[in-house]
Amino acid sequence: MWNLIWRKRIQKMNNRNNNYVIIDIDDVLAATVPEWLKRYNRKYKDSLKMSYVRDWNISKYTVPECGDKIYDLLESKTFYNKVKPLPNALEGVGKLRELGFPIVYVTGGKPEYSTYKFKWLQKHNFWNQNDHYVQTSSKHLIKGVLMIDDNYDNICNTSAFGLLMDAPWNSKFEFKNRVMGWHEIIQNIDEYKENFL
Repeated sequence: MWNLIWRKRIQKMNNRNNNYVIIDIDDVLAATVPEWLKRYNRKYKDSLKMSYVRDWNISKYTVPECGDKIYDLLESKTFYNKVKPLPNALEGVGKLRELGFPIVYVTGGKPEYSTYKFKWLQKHNFWNQNDHYVQTSSKHLIKGVLMIDDNYDNICNTSAFGLLMDAPWNSKFEFKNRVMGWHEIIQNIDEYKENFL
């Protein structure tokens, strides 16, 4: 049922306008992995650092007794209460709005926990009444002119101009449009604009 509802919303949105900027939330706007690893290390008495995580499948780096259970840590109602915004992210989103781009926040994960991310956007002043919020792991379904994401596969599969937010888990990929943070996006937005308008 959720898939049908989201598909209808996405189709309606895509029919309106293609000048959307598609922005991932986790580790693009929100410093999710640092909080996640803090909780993991505390629970499993480990010392896993973000720089050690070189693959999208973070469970490869956990102690054997944890494995895929690391994903359960994201399901806490209080998880996003502790997650901080990434530096310059709010300013960067504001700059995109100033340039007239409608914002679509697109995030993966389980639908029943999506509410916590939405509340996080509101709490940290990212949400604007004209924005859109979509929960899907099929981000390529969203049409737009620009996508900012830390997942290499999402960037490669979108029809939008992609900016890959640098992270240890995507460092093995050669990608021309890799950005080191929001400061770089803000600094170069006019140059990027030429590529997608």
